[in-house]
Order: sequence, then structure tokens, then C-alpha cells
Amino acid sequence: MSEPVAASRQSRGASLAAFLAMAFLVSALAGLFATYAAPAPYARALAIEGAIDAAEQAGDGALAALAARLTREGFSCPEAQSPPSAARLRSCVRAASSREGAAVAWRLRWLIGLASLTSAAFAIALFGARRR
Repeated sequence: MSEPVAASRQSRGASLAAFLAMAFLVSALAGLFATYAAPAPYARALAIEGAIDAAEQAGDGALAALAARLTREGFSCPEAQSPPSAARLRSCVRAASSREGAAVAWRLRWLIGLASLTSAAFAIALFGARRR
């Protein structure tokens, strides 16, 4: 084998290795982004519970206003509507954040799995193309 051909193969091998590293890096980045998205429902629940605490200190009218605002924002809590109490609102917030957290976790698992499978498919395709 001549020296230029060997250098060309070595260069292609280095390019392949760099591309594979980038493909697996995409999978790692998906996992990293998941660490930022996963706590979002629970952070939202803590913020709402803080608002419930403040409304509880302010009086019954504030709790009714908070319950109405949460309903307008898409937070459905039918059992806390009439008359709203802090305990019922908290219970509803905890149940909703638990459901939302489970849904986010499920989507993130799919995202990471899909990114990993895609990276593996790239690796298989590249190694198959390299042998030809």
C-alpha cells in the first residue's frame, strides 16, 4: 500500500471517529437538557403553593381570586372551586404536579432513547459504509 493511500485511510478513520463522537454527544446533550426540564413541574407547584400561602394570609377573598386565576391559566381543580380552601388547593396542586412530572419524565425518556438509537444507527451505518 502506498503512503498517500494509507494517509487517506487514516484521515477517513479520524473523520469517522470524530463524527461518531459527535453523534454520541447529541445523546449526552439530550440527557443534559433533560436535567433542566425534569424539575419544571415541581418548581411550578412550589410557586403556586407559595401563592396559596400568601393568599391564605390575605384572607378568603384572595383564595377565591387565586383559584379563579389558576383556572384561567389552565390549571383545572374542580374540587377546590366552591368554596376554595387552601388545603384543597394544595392537594390539587400536588396531584396535578405529580401527573405533569410523570408526563415530562415519560417524554424525556423517549427523547433520550430516540437520540441514543439514532446515534447507534449512525454508528452502524458509518461502520457499514467504511467496510465497502
